[in-house]
Amino acid sequence: MRCFIWRRCQIVRKPRELFAARFFSSFDNVVGNHYSEEPMYPPIKRTSPKEEERMKYAEMVKALPTAPEKIHMVNPDERPWSTPERTWHRPWMRPLIEPRRSYRISCPPDGYNLLPFYKYVTNTHVVSGLPPLYDRVDVGAETANFKAYFVEMLSQELSLATGSEHLDGESACNHFLGHLVNGAVAYFSTTHHHLCTAQVDQVAPCEAFWVRGGFESLYPIGEEPTVRLPGDAYPGWGELAFSYSENVCSQIRTAYPLRPFITKEEAIGYPLVNSEVIYTPDLIGLQIRDGPLRMAPGFEYGDPQEFGLVTTRSFGSLYSNLARWEAEPEEEHECILSAGIGTCFSWLIGQAHFLGFTQYNDLTYPLCGQAILTDLKKWYFFVYQLNTIGLLDAGRPEVANVCWFKGPLKLFDAFSPKGEFENLNDEIISSCLRFFLADVERKPNFKLRPFLKERASSYGLFREWTDYKED
Repeated sequence: MRCFIWRRCQIVRKPRELFAARFFSSFDNVVGNHYSEEPMYPPIKRTSPKEEERMKYAEMVKALPTAPEKIHMVNPDERPWSTPERTWHRPWMRPLIEPRRSYRISCPPDGYNLLPFYKYVTNTHVVSGLPPLYDRVDVGAETANFKAYFVEMLSQELSLATGSEHLDGESACNHFLGHLVNGAVAYFSTTHHHLCTAQVDQVAPCEAFWVRGGFESLYPIGEEPTVRLPGDAYPGWGELAFSYSENVCSQIRTAYPLRPFITKEEAIGYPLVNSEVIYTPDLIGLQIRDGPLRMAPGFEYGDPQEFGLVTTRSFGSLYSNLARWEAEPEEEHECILSAGIGTCFSWLIGQAHFLGFTQYNDLTYPLCGQAILTDLKKWYFFVYQLNTIGLLDAGRPEVANVCWFKGPLKLFDAFSPKGEFENLNDEIISSCLRFFLADVERKPNFKLRPFLKERASSYGLFREWTDYKED
């Protein structure tokens, strides 16, 4: 007992020696394994767990070698819960939330006042008038040679639509646009190399998907969100998925990209899109898409002609919606602009994903495209430059995508039963030829696919292949 008390007293009497030996002996030798001439700090994690998770996911996507793998990785679509998962779910388990779905961007739009929302969703700044370089392209001789074919095909389709009970204006417009594209390639392929090797597609499916951030304000402020929006990744994140699925009338693809219409410095000078038009997509009439999401810019992955030159489509189906909405004349113009923006953006973002770019690995050079929208009497011309597809964070895009348009232009005043046009506008023919004969980047001084480690062969993304066996 005395020995035990003596030992306790020794501990009380000598706290400094004990603590010194325990805590300060490691500093006797300053230069050791832990010492460094330069201070070393652990990596600083981002304050936002969402941003930290996004950075890790971006590295995973960037490490994938082929474009189809990247597309599959960034696809926001979620499969429905299976029957066993629903059957064996118990009340004490975490509730089964509805699978993530995308909001469909329709062209023409599902509403008459969706132009500001379409601009925000696609991060597009709209400019009236085409870029100045089109004014410097002289197509006077080409227009004189091509006009006879243009008028003949137009007269033929209008005559058939007028005298037939089964052929409507929409079908006539689609047929004429097909003749227009094929005729332009046939006429000028001998004098323009990019048309000599061009690929023409008729009634080509165009599908795309993307995620747009900045919708956090749709959740209650100051409360922990428990229910997520149908297109969001997690409750409260505000990153909604959108998709596009339409058939274009015809399109021309080449092996070379179009030259940028403006430089990156000039694109930064354009104002960013207005973020005050963030509404709940269900409130403004956007439909939920239940089908699988795919990237299909009108062709299969692996096609050598993977850069779009011109795409065409009709907007004749818009007039029935305008009559039902009792819309004003200026609202018709906004609906056509919305259709042009959605068509060009979806077409180019699909091409960007085929080149290996994603929302996590942004474009290293701009992608450009041209679109012609018409009902055969009224014509619109669109020029689009895709500068960025990184749209996850509302404050992240430093540059806007730019869309120039020209229209409406009236092609003719009247069409007689004899096949004659009154006041035919030759400027529309010239504008079409300027699009077809636009300058392409045949020898780019940059890598077209910087994030692809290998290129896969033809890979069916939207076509169902069937194996046929010979007997």
